[in-house]
Formats: sequence, C-alpha cells, structure tokens
Amino acid sequence: MDFESLAKDLSNEQLDLTPGMLGQLSGLSREENEQIAEVFADIPALRRRKILTSLVAMSDDNIELDFLGVFCSSLADSEPDIRILAASGLWETTDRNAIAPLINTLEADQSLDVRAAAAIALAHFVELYVAGKLIERDGNKLCESLNCILEDQNIDLAVRRRALEALAATNTNSINNWIHWAYANESLDMKQSALYSMGRTCDSRWMPVILDELENEEPAIRYEAANAAREIADPEALPVLHDAVSDSDSQVAIAAVNAIGGIGGVNAKKLLHNYIENGDAPISEAAEQALKELESDESDFSMLNTHEDYIDEV
Repeated sequence: MDFESLAKDLSNEQLDLTPGMLGQLSGLSREENEQIAEVFADIPALRRRKILTSLVAMSDDNIELDFLGVFCSSLADSEPDIRILAASGLWETTDRNAIAPLINTLEADQSLDVRAAAAIALAHFVELYVAGKLIERDGNKLCESLNCILEDQNIDLAVRRRALEALAATNTNSINNWIHWAYANESLDMKQSALYSMGRTCDSRWMPVILDELENEEPAIRYEAANAAREIADPEALPVLHDAVSDSDSQVAIAAVNAIGGIGGVNAKKLLHNYIENGDAPISEAAEQALKELESDESDFSMLNTHEDYIDEV
C-alpha cells in the first residue's frame, strides 16, 4: 500500500471516496492503523463522516472487508455522530480486539447516544459468550461492564435499556427480573426494550406476554412483539401471527410474516405460500423472501445432518 498517496487521497475533499480507495483501509496492521488515525485527525469532520459512512456500508456488503482498526480508533473521534458510526461498524464483528474499546466507550463517553451505540455493538459479543465462542475472561469483563451500566440508577435509561438488551441473551434469573422491571416501566421505549429482550432470551416463558402485546394499541409494541415471537420460534404463536399479518401498520404486518418464516415448519410454509398467492404486493414479497430463507435454513440443516428500533412513520 502506498500510504502517503492514500493519506493524500483521503484528505482531498475534491476526490470521490471510491471503493478502491477505501478498500485499502481493510486489514491494516497496528502500525498502519496508528498512522491512519493521525491522518484522520487532520481531515475535516464532514469528510471523516463520509468516510465512516462508506466504510460501514462496504463492510455490510462484503464480510471479507476488515475495517476494525479504523472503527476502533474512530471511537475516540471528536464528533459524537462519527463515534456512533464507528460503533455501528462493529455491531457484527467477532474480533475480540473490539471489546475493550467498546467497553471504554460504553463506560466513559460523554454522549448518551454513543454509549447506547456501544452497548448495541457489545450485544453480539454476549451472544458469542453464551455460545461458548468467547474466552471466559472477555465474557466476564463484558457482562460485568454491562451489568454495572444496567444497575446504575444515575445513568440515563437510554443507555441502560441497551445494556439490558445486550445482556438478555444470558437469560439469567437476574436478567429476567430486569426484563420484568423494564416491561413495567411507563416509558414506551422501555417496554419496547423489554419485548426485544424477551426475544433475545429465546425462552418460551415469555410467549404469553408476547402474544398479548401483538394486540397492543401501539404499533411499535406490536412490531417488537412480532420480532420477539420470531426469535423464540414457538409454533403456538402461528395463529396470532397470522392475524397480525392483517395489521393496519405495514411494518407490523411484515414483521409478522418474517416471524412466521422464522418459526418454520409445515404450517408456517402453508401460510407463507398463501400470502405469496393472495397477499398484497408488500406481504407477498415479504412472504416470498421469508420462504426462501426458511428453505435455505432447512437445506443447511439437512447438510449438517448428513456429514432491522421500529421506525415511527410520520
């Protein structure tokens, strides 16, 4: 890599940010990341924002691209919205080197929104820990940090709710008590987080609550309930989800279709085929995609045996 040329190109606001240029930021060594961080410090905020936005989009489109170093160093950017972008770039990484900077951001950043974004990014590592794919030391430190945030009444609920969502995958008695606490809160956001967390536990004990909330007057709550039903994948939810496909809110209806696909099985397939043939365009398209994903998952499983916060539309 011609570092000097890349540094000049990144700094030159007259140049378009092409995939070829930005792709050179993938897989950098520690020394190269330190050099790039120094370059970024002299680039105007608008340009840095465009760079990070492009890197996040590129990493979403191509899992082989590794912008870990840039995202981690950008967690220290002077602009909160850029730090949020950096955290969002780490939402799906499995590299343990992202844990420490994300924890530091969660605990110490001056922006509530940035801290919340860090908690969201750490949720994936909690899943890895629960699945036994993260070393004990990292998992313990991760959960300890998130628990401290969740339990601290002096911290804004906007951050605490994200810590709860992240920890929900542990499905401990303590976390289930916190889910009850969030569900009882008068805040709509907290109730959404409670339902989201119920889904992340993958525990069918929450199904009665989730099914009740599929009939809540708030579309955002019905939306989260449908998503939670998908995560828990209890076939008993199919009749209620089938009713939810007729919901007056399109996001809820599509979430219900996706939940049916996520549950799977013969009855789910029958429902999806029915939506494809008889549903309106959005429902038919969602059902077709859900059926493809379901059949793909079944195919993958067979081979093994043989060897998107609800958007309030205004």
